[in-house]
Amino acid sequence: EVHLSSPQFLARAMAGRRGAGSRRCDVIMALAAFTWTGAQARPFAALPRMAQALPASKLQPSTVNCTWVAYEQPLSHFSPGATSGQTFLQRLCIYDKFWIGGAAAGPVFFYTGNESPVDEYINNTGLMWENAPKLNALLIWTEHRYFGESVPELSGTPNCLAWLSSEEALADFAVILEALREGPPDGPLARWHAPKSPVIAFGGSYGGMLAAWFRMKYPGLVDGAIAASAPIWGGPMLQPAVDGSAAQLSNAARPVGGAAPACAPNLKAAFVLIHDVAKTSAGRQLLSESMGLCEPLQSEQDASVVLSYLQDPLFNLAEGSYPFPSNYITYATFNGTLAQLPPWPVKKLCEKLAGDFGVSIRGDEASVKFRVDAGPISVAVDWDTAAGNGYYLDDLKAQKGALRLLQAVAEAVQVWYNVTGGQKCVNWRTPPPTRMSSSSPLAPKMSAAMPGLPTPARRGANLCTAGKSALNIGLAWGALCCNSGINLVTTAAHGLGRDLFWPPSLPTRNFSLAEVVHGSMSFCGSYGSQGFYGLPSRPDEWGKWMDVAYGGKHIAGHSNIFFSNGELDPWTAAGVPAPGPTESLPSELIALGGHHLDLFFSTAADPASVRRVRASELAHIARWIDGGRASRAASAESASSMLEFVDAADRVMGGSLYKSEVDLLQHGQWQRLVVRGNGLRSVLDSLLQKD
Repeated sequence: EVHLSSPQFLARAMAGRRGAGSRRCDVIMALAAFTWTGAQARPFAALPRMAQALPASKLQPSTVNCTWVAYEQPLSHFSPGATSGQTFLQRLCIYDKFWIGGAAAGPVFFYTGNESPVDEYINNTGLMWENAPKLNALLIWTEHRYFGESVPELSGTPNCLAWLSSEEALADFAVILEALREGPPDGPLARWHAPKSPVIAFGGSYGGMLAAWFRMKYPGLVDGAIAASAPIWGGPMLQPAVDGSAAQLSNAARPVGGAAPACAPNLKAAFVLIHDVAKTSAGRQLLSESMGLCEPLQSEQDASVVLSYLQDPLFNLAEGSYPFPSNYITYATFNGTLAQLPPWPVKKLCEKLAGDFGVSIRGDEASVKFRVDAGPISVAVDWDTAAGNGYYLDDLKAQKGALRLLQAVAEAVQVWYNVTGGQKCVNWRTPPPTRMSSSSPLAPKMSAAMPGLPTPARRGANLCTAGKSALNIGLAWGALCCNSGINLVTTAAHGLGRDLFWPPSLPTRNFSLAEVVHGSMSFCGSYGSQGFYGLPSRPDEWGKWMDVAYGGKHIAGHSNIFFSNGELDPWTAAGVPAPGPTESLPSELIALGGHHLDLFFSTAADPASVRRVRASELAHIARWIDGGRASRAASAESASSMLEFVDAADRVMGGSLYKSEVDLLQHGQWQRLVVRGNGLRSVLDSLLQKD
């Protein structure tokens, strides 16, 4: 999944530039029509079918198989008075051809949609499609509020972004499941009435976070959850390593990821040499020629831009470490290209860096105090400074191996930049589409007189003036982070000694987590300038409420959640590590696995590790389904006993028990009666008095 689950990377979205969090659906075919149900006969705009993660020759189900439902949701489940009862339509895809409902109680597979149009997950979640016929499951994908076609009216709505949060999204999901179980006979989901069906939640990345949290917060509705590549332990309160993602993705360029042993060292050495050679105009000219740059380097700052150009793709290439050719990631970041990345793209990149270029690294890489040697050339590194040994450019030209290495690095990253095959030179001026600045230059200054409160100009101006079309995916994701305190700081730094990057992204070795976190969500204050209001003036940078609301690492009291992570995936650093907190909260690490590889359709090229994890997931799902059925059978038996008791009590009382409460019992809703308790209390009191 190519979302940027760290608000450090939102500045580009705030500036209106397309980034990794900004996606649309791939265009393969236009859908002429959908099947619609629902109380309101207003269809969403038909979205085109996305490109598949597998070759087109392999037919697989997708959005063309959906029955689409427009489900009306309140703008806020928790503060309906503040929204004056405003509602919006949420898009659902339902597929029921495998399902056996009724007394058979076939399960419901429920995808907790995340920060993209739901089409993306329908087309790629093979784990649901492939296991549904085995277990006679009903398939439901729900689009996340404020994304895709499920966006409320914004213009003219007070504080229109205030209702974009993980809590509201989970409540949306809960309302849908409640409607499946106990909805009215004329409701939009009535044809899929599933009062006894166990529910299994599925999700990947942020969707995986939601799937886990859905089971935690609504265990009466959700019997189990598959939380793939879910970075729920990446918040500052949990003290994660701020270079965790950089360290994790470096696996993809090492033998553990199938890459040549020389690849990662050659990359780091090349970064140092580029920085040092670019200190002179003659050196910059030599670099420009040797690396095949479209435009020559004019300054040392240009060289820094080139280093970013070379390093930025590595995050998404590692995420996209799949065993099959895939445009799942490239489409989202290259304006709809259908060109595919090769299988295990970092390994492919490393093929050009596998040789011996006569360049070596010696010293303490962990402390970022080492030197790069290339024949007579030596560059000493101490944190973010590099000093050559007085070599001449003629030495560099004579050595040849170093220049061949720099050329090889420039060519290697074209596995990302030149995925379409149309570029003839290294266009380093093109802004990397997947990397957003860690700064937030658009964040306004707070009032000095009243820090943390709205400035006078903001007062009374909380009516949003921007409409739906202005809320791109990057902005929506940023607002979600602001409201929910999602600040996944494992992506905050690189080059600190555990990865293949240089120079370090932090100014000193003696940094603190507080320094990294401070100001990391200042972008939240920039939305007002674009006509959006409702975000907190003091965003929860530390994610304190997220830690309280969802338990942080104190989740051992929960059950029936299966966590999975990919060994090559940068987000694994923020995930729940194997073997998991408890037996009922297992976690598996997928060797040679990218971002939620286990959710994809299976292929002949899949590594044994993901086959094993999928088999384990299926076994857990089957147990959860059996447990859910047993629990509902026990509840039904208890309800029957309760009804017998109430009938007897009613006879003792001469028929004075409230009829409405008897109706509740007869409809299997005795839990609600117990909660209300009025009728039962009066029955028990009367019985005790008569006794």
